[in-house]
Amino acid sequence: MLSNTPVSNVGPGAFGLVLQYPPQIESNTFLNDTINWLKVSGTYTALGGEEYITIGNFSIDSSTDTINIQNNLCSGSYYFIEDVRVEKIPNCDSTLLNIEANKKNYNLKLYPNPNNGSFTVEYSIEENDQADLCIYSIEGRKIACHKLNSTEKKIKIQENLFSNGMYFYQIHLNGNVAAQDRLIIIK
Repeated sequence: MLSNTPVSNVGPGAFGLVLQYPPQIESNTFLNDTINWLKVSGTYTALGGEEYITIGNFSIDSSTDTINIQNNLCSGSYYFIEDVRVEKIPNCDSTLLNIEANKKNYNLKLYPNPNNGSFTVEYSIEENDQADLCIYSIEGRKIACHKLNSTEKKIKIQENLFSNGMYFYQIHLNGNVAAQDRLIIIK
């Protein structure tokens, strides 16, 4: 949902509070791929003054269709959201808020992926940059961090204590996240 004020109006739901707003862009398909990123997109004509984006489920539980994935006994789900952009459509007369990450090419390569806990990261950073690679569990808990040296351009990492599963990594550069993606461990 795009709005000119932060979301603050919530109402009762089966397990807590539900957003009391109509979303402008919806996905009507199941997001059930547990390995790959899925694209959700749409077109919205701005009314003017939009400054906030709210992403989530805007329906009460009884109105939300569900699907069981991998015989999971959990009654909920969570999603990792990346690369959210709002762009002006070329040759369109209305002006839209343009949110674009200031991305620089760091020639980042992490391979192999999937791996058994042993992998290589190649990168290109400036001499004065302070950089590290941090690995997070699927729950978002930081598991490991490795310093990146501007003169080496490559680091081999051996994480024997990682169990099978999906992890996420981030490259932190001068206090900001410069790159991020998933890391899959299969032993």
